[in-house]
Formats: sequence, structure tokens, C-alpha cells
Amino acid sequence: MNADDLSNPLEYIAKQQYKNRIEFYTKNTFKSFENNFKDESEFNKFLNNFNDEHEKFKFIFCGNYYHYLKFNEGLNANIQLIMILSIVEKIYSKDNFIDFKDWCAKNQSEINIRDFTSFKSMLECLKSQYHKIHGSRQKVSGFFKDYFDKEDKKCLLDSIIFKPTIEDLDGEKIDFNKFINILYIMRNNFVHDARFVPLHKEGGIGGNIRYNNKEVFVHFEMKMDEFLKMFEKAYIKYFRSAQNDQCN
Repeated sequence: MNADDLSNPLEYIAKQQYKNRIEFYTKNTFKSFENNFKDESEFNKFLNNFNDEHEKFKFIFCGNYYHYLKFNEGLNANIQLIMILSIVEKIYSKDNFIDFKDWCAKNQSEINIRDFTSFKSMLECLKSQYHKIHGSRQKVSGFFKDYFDKEDKKCLLDSIIFKPTIEDLDGEKIDFNKFINILYIMRNNFVHDARFVPLHKEGGIGGNIRYNNKEVFVHFEMKMDEFLKMFEKAYIKYFRSAQNDQCN
């Protein structure tokens, strides 16, 4: 601590607290994703490749959040899924979240109502614009489609048995769009309807979800640890792509 620091001790303390927090986040992020790097030296080199400090902070901020998700044995698979979706929404967000009503008020210059037909058309247009910026389902869909390996996507789909009716013994194959919808339905069932989703850390657990206003059965064979490994690869791939975008 030098003379300049003594002139403003509160600012010095704040800087030290921020520095300590960054070091803590960085340490936890490395521990969470160390299997994706040869060693800590390669991890640090990856960190130094960020030109955008905001993206770099987002990488270690969400990495620290993921550390809690990964190493807290008290969390069940339901909570882990919700937290993973939250991470994806966070890293894809360029702006702070704002609800639709407030977003419309902020963009009221685009609102021009002449009659009921024009109102419906305008509302659909506004909803489309809003979801491009703040739509969580679009963010998760883009992340899974763009950054999950082709083989991992196939494993995910092959691990799911989807039965639209109880009488359907074999179930039906689902495509990736339907998989994203199922993920979000499970998330919404858990968050809004106080219903546990059919997930278990050891896999092989099934249960009912509400899908298109009816009960359907979903069975997951994949263990949560396997899913987390896929997510970790995609997470690093996303930020490596963000680094490349900064260089172009």
C-alpha cells in the first residue's frame, strides 16, 4: 500500500476486494474446466486471448457459478439443469434482461396502431424483435445447435425415450428442436408448476411432463456427469469462438 492508496483507502479496499474476487472466480473456473486444457498454463493462455474484458469476466463469472453446480453434491439433477440453462442465457445476453412490457415502453417509437389488424401485426413484430434479444429459448437452442459436437447431439437424442401416450410402448424418435422444447418444458414445469423433472444424476429415470397441454412420458438414460462433460466442451467452444470474433 503506497501513499496514493492512503489518500483514498475506501477505493483501495474496493480494488483489493475486486482483485480477490477475480482470483477466486479464475481459480474455480480452472478447476471446473481443467479437463478441457492440458494444464493451468494453457488455461491462462486461453484467458489472455480475450481482448474484450467484458467477455473475459463473463467467462470466469459463469465459470465460478458452474463450479458450484458441478461440485456441490447436495444439488440434484433438476437444479443442475436449471443452472445450466441459466448459464447459457447469461453468456448469450448482450443486454441486461428487461421484461416485454418495459421493453415495449422503451421502444414505443416503433408502435403505430391504426386498427385491430395492424395492432395484431405490430404485436407479433414486437414479440419477434424482443425474443431475438431476450428470448431464453432461442439462446439455449442456438447454444446447443452451434456449440455441441455432432456426436454429442446424437448421444443426447439417443438417450431420450419420448412416449406421447401411455399406450405407446416403444416411444418415438425426437429431433433436436423437440429436444430443446422438452428441456424448456421441464424447466418451466419445475420453476412455475413446482414439479420435479424426470432427471437423476445416475440416469435411467423417467417421469411425466406437460407437453402441448397433455401428460407425456420422458425417459433419460444419460447420466448427468456425461451431460456436464458435453456442456463443458460446448462452453469452451463458445468462448473460443467469441475470442475469434474479437480478432476479426
